[in-house]
Amino acid sequence: MKYFSPQYTRRQGLKPPELYEYFLDNFWFKAADLENEIINEPLRGSHKADIVIIGGGYTGLSSAYNIHRRFPDKKIMLLEGACCGYGASGRNGGFCIATSLLYPACKDPEARQKILDVSLYGIDQIKECIANHDLDCDFEENGMLMVNVVKNTRNY
Repeated sequence: MKYFSPQYTRRQGLKPPELYEYFLDNFWFKAADLENEIINEPLRGSHKADIVIIGGGYTGLSSAYNIHRRFPDKKIMLLEGACCGYGASGRNGGFCIATSLLYPACKDPEARQKILDVSLYGIDQIKECIANHDLDCDFEENGMLMVNVVKNTRNY
């Protein structure tokens, strides 16, 4: 594996594979001591898997984790362009929001409740994973406040 530092990249005429933002200042990478993380070489050759997941963010990692729990004999291959948690999953504010308000066009109360239930299930799954694996991640449930800053808009 090669380390794609900015200096090495310029000197060798190389660049990480389409990772234009890799060297941007990133608080979460620094906090997790990942700012000097090695970028894996591109996958080469022939590989076999029962399930291939593209992306090592929240969705990809959660998918791989949960599929493995249900089907431990399946060979799962997770492909990530840089390192897990690199993309948007590594740049968020750490919010877990359970709300049907994210779908304001949905007016059916039963459908809205189903949306909320799925959202709450996702948060419960995160809490379960944290507890089961004793993860030190500063998880806090502090609620949510949604405010309207535009006059004459509908209440959802």
